[in-house]
Amino acid sequence: MVKKLRRFPRELLEVFPNLQPPLPQNSEQLKLRGKRNGKEREISPNEALQGYCFTFDYLNGLQKGKRTVVLRKLLSRSDVLIGQGPIVVEVGCDCQDQGCNWKGENGRCDWDGLDLVMKISFPAAGRVPEDEIIRDLLNLAVDQHSWALNHLPKLLCSFTVRFGDDSIQKRLKMELGDEIYEERVIRGSIQEKIFHIEQVKSDFEEAQVVYDAFQCHEWVHDVGRILHRDISMSNVMFRRIEGEVYGVLNDFDLATSIDDLDRTPTSKHRTGTRPFMAHEQHDVDWNGPPRYRHDAESFFYLILILGCDYSNPGTKLDNPPFQLWYNGGDEYLAAKKHSLLSNGKFLPPTKRTGYLQWLTEIQSCLFWGFQALNQVHHKALREKARKPVRLEGANNDELTVEAFDQATLGENFTADKIRQVFRRFDNRVVITRNPAREYLNIQS
Repeated sequence: MVKKLRRFPRELLEVFPNLQPPLPQNSEQLKLRGKRNGKEREISPNEALQGYCFTFDYLNGLQKGKRTVVLRKLLSRSDVLIGQGPIVVEVGCDCQDQGCNWKGENGRCDWDGLDLVMKISFPAAGRVPEDEIIRDLLNLAVDQHSWALNHLPKLLCSFTVRFGDDSIQKRLKMELGDEIYEERVIRGSIQEKIFHIEQVKSDFEEAQVVYDAFQCHEWVHDVGRILHRDISMSNVMFRRIEGEVYGVLNDFDLATSIDDLDRTPTSKHRTGTRPFMAHEQHDVDWNGPPRYRHDAESFFYLILILGCDYSNPGTKLDNPPFQLWYNGGDEYLAAKKHSLLSNGKFLPPTKRTGYLQWLTEIQSCLFWGFQALNQVHHKALREKARKPVRLEGANNDELTVEAFDQATLGENFTADKIRQVFRRFDNRVVITRNPAREYLNIQS
């Protein structure tokens, strides 16, 4: 146990309340797992939580009380400061299939046969809870919108825990004040397990997962009136249904109501995952608001890294061309992304033909969109007035800065244009899920 605790991040223990040591009857199993060929071995970080128990308030229909889960493999942990980024760990009911207090219709544990994870995150107390956003979306996914259910997280339950008065978070709030440090809470949820995009079996499956996540994102935006704000490799995942992959748009921790975008404070600590953030968001003077095109631009960086840094799904190149993006600062990333988007002769550094076509066409949409935006600003500045100005190549004969569609870069970077690219990959039709657009699945 001593070796195990040494491998367990000390700072994580300080912010993880209600965490209980492994049950006594599991002690011998833990000792055996800590040995190899009769000798002591270091427990890997992914194993460090195995056997621990976590108890929370649970509601199942009319039944309410405390429920305990047993933690298993640690699946992911954010690179940001502990107590801010999410933690995801495999879990199971502590009943171990023996006389559960929480029974389903079959009289057995209501989680029987399910592969589950527990997600723990540490958002600002004033932020709308992720589980509330997900539940609202799930409630909208009915009738003609029911197809979206396959592309959203499946939420079983959720809970909120306040930090104690002696916690690091409370001390930071007291020392720094509300203006500098936003008070945080612990929000947890139990969800059905889904899988990272790197675990697909082929390029085409990977393309389907990306397109599915894009379709779900569009539905979430248009029907749910929610902007996701954190498109990344970690949040575009998949599940299998009867052997077929279905991309899932995951992690709504940063999601914001479209109707509240102009009222959202700009002093948020996290605006996305750095390599995938829209280039404007790296500018220290950028104050928002976040728009649809920022998320859509993140999808471009997603396929840029998937297509150029990997030789096939899950296999990274020895010298990935965009590896430095993971550690680069805002100034570096802003310059690199601006250069890429303003390159009129962009040639993606990839040999994967499907991604080559995707990247070339979507970069072209972004290139012309930002050219149009720059032209509007240039003419407005040159004339020193907000008078109507002609914009070559635009649908409207005359445009002002105010009239220019910022959300779609003058209709150069719309969901329809991106969909026309994503619906085909390497000369194959990628499935469009929305029944209203089934005509797109016809080979042409």
